[in-house]
Amino acid sequence: MSGGPGTLVHRRNGAKPKFFVANAVQVSPKAAPVTAIQLCELLLTQSLSINAECAERWTNSSYRVAHILPEHSALVIDLQQIGRLDCVVRELEGGVARILTSSQPPALMFAPDFCTVLAKAWLSLTYEVLRTIKQRLWAKSELRGRWTGGIAQAYSNLERVRMEEIKREIAQGSKLKQRVELFVPGGEHSTTKEYVHGQTVVHSPLALRPTDGSVVWHAFNRDLGRSEELYRRDMSEHLLCELEKL
Repeated sequence: MSGGPGTLVHRRNGAKPKFFVANAVQVSPKAAPVTAIQLCELLLTQSLSINAECAERWTNSSYRVAHILPEHSALVIDLQQIGRLDCVVRELEGGVARILTSSQPPALMFAPDFCTVLAKAWLSLTYEVLRTIKQRLWAKSELRGRWTGGIAQAYSNLERVRMEEIKREIAQGSKLKQRVELFVPGGEHSTTKEYVHGQTVVHSPLALRPTDGSVVWHAFNRDLGRSEELYRRDMSEHLLCELEKL
C-alpha cells in the first residue's frame, strides 16, 4: 500500500502500524487571511518556546564546536539552524501524534506530509554539517581523538537513514555480496523483501512512535544483515549528547 499526502502510519506498542487517510481541512471563507510569514513566525516561536531546553543545548553545542574549531566559526550558525529545525519537527511530531491518539481526530491532509519533509530536511542538514565536523577534526592529528565511537555511531545512523530516505538506496550497497532483507512499510501488510544493489528503496508512509511522536525510519544494518528501526528524536538526542562531550 502506498501513502499519499494524507496517509501516515501510527505505531502502537505491540501492534502493527495503522494507516490514517484524512480529508481536507475545511476553512471558513470569512476567516481573515493569514500570510505564510505569519504562520512561519508562529510555528517557530511556539516550537522554540515549548522546546526551549532543546534549543539551548543546540546553541551551547554550537559554541563548543566553534571553540574547538575556531577557524570554522560558521558551524555555529549551521548547528543553531539545525537546533531550530529540530525544535519545529519535535513540535509537529508531537502535534500529529496527539491528534491521532485523540478520541475524535480531526481531518488532516498536509500536516503529516509537511512533518515528513521537515524531518528529511533536518536529516540532510544534520548529516552534512556533522560530516564537515568530522573532516575538520580528522584534518588535525591533535583533534582526531575527539571523534569517538559515540559520535561515529551517531554519524553512521544519520548516513544510513539519509541513504535510504534521500538517495533511495542502502549505504555501501555496492559492497554487498548477497541479497539482503529490507523492511517494506504497508500498515497491516508490512513485510520484508530481498534487495540487490541498484534497486530503489521506498519508505513512503510516515510512521510515528506513540510515546512522543518521533518519526520512525528504517535503515539497513550490515551487522544484523537486515533493516532496523531508528527514531529521529533518539538520533537527535544521541548527537546532542556527543556534541556536548566534544
